[in-house]
Formats: sequence, structure tokens, C-alpha cells
Amino acid sequence: MPKPRIRDTDTAQKMLGIRRAEYRKAVEALTDKLAAGDISLVQWRAAMRQEIKGLHTAALIFGRGGEYESLTQSDFGGLGADLKKQYYRFDELAQDIQGSVGGSITPDWINLRASAYGDLADTSFWRGVGKGFPDIPPRIRSTEVGLKLLNVRQKAFNKTVVNLNGKLRTGDISVEQWRAAMRQEIKDVHTAALIIARGGEYGEISQADWGRLGAQLKKQYKYLDGYAAYVQESAEADLVGEGKFLSGAYMDWRSKLYGGAAKASYWQHLVYGKLPQVPGDGQTRCGSNCGCHLRIEDGDDFDTLLVYWELGPTEHCDDCVRLSNEWRPFILEMPPSAAKEAASLGLSLAGFVETLLTI
Repeated sequence: MPKPRIRDTDTAQKMLGIRRAEYRKAVEALTDKLAAGDISLVQWRAAMRQEIKGLHTAALIFGRGGEYESLTQSDFGGLGADLKKQYYRFDELAQDIQGSVGGSITPDWINLRASAYGDLADTSFWRGVGKGFPDIPPRIRSTEVGLKLLNVRQKAFNKTVVNLNGKLRTGDISVEQWRAAMRQEIKDVHTAALIIARGGEYGEISQADWGRLGAQLKKQYKYLDGYAAYVQESAEADLVGEGKFLSGAYMDWRSKLYGGAAKASYWQHLVYGKLPQVPGDGQTRCGSNCGCHLRIEDGDDFDTLLVYWELGPTEHCDDCVRLSNEWRPFILEMPPSAAKEAASLGLSLAGFVETLLTI
């Protein structure tokens, strides 16, 4: 008798979480065997590649509602592309291990790096969601739903960085290891924001989109480097009795801000980076915690959009109140390529922007 179809993304996310935990447990077991000399690096690498493949395949199936039979050649092609990228990154890790002298790379560090490949299974999951759930149409027609999907990814980011902070505070990882893992998490959540804004399909992401993402990440990495230096100074002061290490509550709050900034990436990718500011980009006093959103409508001219800054249900700062009064509306001129593509599809410009919200 066939397994019942998964009917909602929350359930599918929970199932992926269980599968991801199994992956991490298997990774730790394999790394222990490698460290004990029970298996060679070649054997470890082959087994790890299989674990990565199994997790990403499961993520795609969960995203498709648990129905393996509904997967198409296109789905498997997309999965293959995802796996190729993960294998490339994993091979770099294997090379680092091979080049390690005197055990400078520890099993804990290997597990930390390897666990990141499990987090990246979200890409395969959302690839499946696009066709896997009857309650989520292939093209999501509102920014509200797009933000809900991004919120799911941000919650996963928050959980991961809190875990990283805990490992740093207990001495399981160094500040530099924490910083490297944080960079990867920041990269992944901002990349997810771009994928959600562009439909979950890599083919829809242009070189300009990737360039914009790179600029956003460069800014976030700069903030992170400053924060990491502050963490290092705090640790050194605590070590010599000249101060106390940062509290867990402060570190968790500070780390979550980098995930909150992904909301700004989402808005800018929707409008090709043409807005002077967006909710969550740090230009308002509420910073990346901004709870506001944008409402986008067609302008009088075919190549313009009307953008309204809408206050969120949460408490808002004076800057957001001012913008909600000034952007009534903000008239945004879109690039000719966007207007041309909208016309070819028989859509208004606002309608075209909304169809970019695909998963």
C-alpha cells in the first residue's frame, strides 16, 4: 500500500529535519572511523558522497509530497546539478583533510564542515515543493507567500547559528571555525532569498542577479569580520581576567541579525536591485528586524511600478513611519528587459514581478 501523500510544507520540513539528523549521525560515525584508522580517506569520501546523495534525494522527494513516482527527468537533472555543486565543495574538504599535517584538522571540525552539506539540502527540497503540493501553486502570486517561505529558511538559519554559538562558548570550536561556519550560513540564507525571488530555478537567475548577491554578501561578510574580531577580543579579555566573554543571549541576538538581513535581499532581487532601500536593509533605525513589507502595483507607464512601504503589525520605528508616508507611492522605473519580457508574456509589469515569486 503506497505511503500517504504529505499534504503540507510544515510536515515535509519536519520529515526533512529527521532525515537531516540521520545524515549528521552517519557523518559523525564515518568521521570517527576515519579518525580511528578503521577506514581510509578514499573510503570515507565515497561513503560521504553517498550520504550527501541520499539526503538530497530524500529532500527532493519530501518536497514533492513524498511521491517518488511523480519525479520527472527534469527533477533528476536539477538534483544532479545540486549534487555536482555539493560534491565539488566536499572534495575541497577532503583535500583539506588529506593536506592536514599533524592532525591540525580535528574530527569535530570535519563534522562541522560536513554537516553544512546537510543544511544545503533545502535547495533540493524547494525544487520539489514547486510541483509537490496541491495547496501551493507552481507560481506563487503574492509577496506574502514568498515572505512566508523565506521565514521558514530564516528560522532554520537561526537554529543553526544558535547551535554554533553554543559550540563556540563550550570551546568545541574556535573563533575562526565559528566565523567560517557563520560565513557559510549567511551565504546560504541570502542565496535562498534570491532563489525564492527568482522562482526556485537556477535558470531564472541572471549574471546580474548573482553579481547583486555577491555585493550583498561582501557587505555581510564585512559586518561579520568586525563582529568576529569583537568576539575574539572578548574571549582574550576573559582568558586573562580583564573582562567577561559575551553572553549567550547577546551572541544569539547578534547572530540572528545576519539572517534577518536576507529579507532585504529578497525585496531587492524582486525589483532587480532598483530600489534605494527596502525593509530590513539596515537603513532604518529598526535595522534588519524591520517588520514592514512592500506593496507593488502597476504604474501609469508600462515600464514603471508603484511601490508602497507598508507598516508591519509589529512595533515600527520613526524611519518606517516616515517612509510609509513618503512612499505613497514610490515610482520605480524598471529595466527595459523586464518590461519587454512582461509584454512578451502578455502581463502587466506588476503581474510580471509577481510571477517571479515562484517555487
